[in-house]
Amino acid sequence: MKKISEDKVLYYKRRQVAKKKKESIASSRIKHRKYMDRVVYRGNLKLIELKRKRDDFIDRHYSTKVFDQKEITIPVVGEFGIEESQLASSFFNYAEQFISKRPAKIVFDLSKCTRMWPSAITLICSYVQWVELVTRRAQSGPEIGQIDSYVASVNSYLLHCGFFDYVDCDRRNLPEEGLYKDCDVVKIQRETSKSNINKKKDEISSLLKLSSSYTNDEIELFGAVLTEVINNVTEHGISHKDKGWWLLAQHHPKHHIISLCVADNGIGIKNSLVTGPQGEYIKTKLADTKNCDSDYIDFAMDANVSGALDAATKKRGWVRRQFPRGAKRGHGLQTILEFCTMLGIQLTIISGNGYIMFSGVGKKIACESYAGKIFAGTMYHLSIPTSRVQ
Repeated sequence: MKKISEDKVLYYKRRQVAKKKKESIASSRIKHRKYMDRVVYRGNLKLIELKRKRDDFIDRHYSTKVFDQKEITIPVVGEFGIEESQLASSFFNYAEQFISKRPAKIVFDLSKCTRMWPSAITLICSYVQWVELVTRRAQSGPEIGQIDSYVASVNSYLLHCGFFDYVDCDRRNLPEEGLYKDCDVVKIQRETSKSNINKKKDEISSLLKLSSSYTNDEIELFGAVLTEVINNVTEHGISHKDKGWWLLAQHHPKHHIISLCVADNGIGIKNSLVTGPQGEYIKTKLADTKNCDSDYIDFAMDANVSGALDAATKKRGWVRRQFPRGAKRGHGLQTILEFCTMLGIQLTIISGNGYIMFSGVGKKIACESYAGKIFAGTMYHLSIPTSRVQ
């Protein structure tokens, strides 16, 4: 009888352990689904079926991707961000170049970049996390390379805001420290627990008290805005595949704004809507094509439109179909916009292939979709004025 080598024995043992672990995870998921069906959904067959369809969609959305295309270089020229509306077009063009592709390596050439705004930091950090979600452990996502900017403040800001905590790229020179104040930033953080929500809200409130001209009542009103935004990213963004969400805030004294980014790596606003209880109704109102995410975001700004599994559906009335009186879901985005208008905040929502942007007085500035994805999940960007407009 042929003797089996020790390496092979070890290999078979490891494979057996991995198999048992996989079976254990599968068994736990089945038990969890049965618990949800029995206790949470309490026999509501329609809700149970919607939940299962949503879970199946999430599994397909995060299916394994292979990053084996040729290396790409993103030459960033000038400012990179959406904090100023005229920068939006170049920001989304940069985003589409790497989010929609599967390169083995991405090099961000920042040599001619004069400013990295928080929205660009959040975009790249969110993308790196999304790559981890769609690659197996045995595989790896694209290698990230960076060419330093000739502007010292750009390199310093990447270090200061926490960018290198999440994006592992080779740095030839250590950026200069001391160009930014700690009191001006709430560093980018990938939160994995809802228990940190109040802590983050307190940090943002402290930044507003220190750097803005808002009264205490206005800061309290902003707290309601932030609550709605965080509720959206934690409810629609967090799933059994991804438990995290992002937050980054920075005071820019020369531009008289505080830039706030809150983002998730979820399935996106459009996919939440079409896989929810209102999906069939929404599809009849909008053309279901790959390049219409902005239309779905715009449609979601209306009252009672929601992707939540317990959202109300239209019922037949005396004259026409309408939402039942007192429907409590689907007011989140509308409330966020109303409060932002009251506080003079410019609001931008990016999801999937599209985005929508509103001015500080609530006027729609842009609503556009691209051929490829421009954000891995959904990002809410708020440009908060720090001085009164006379």
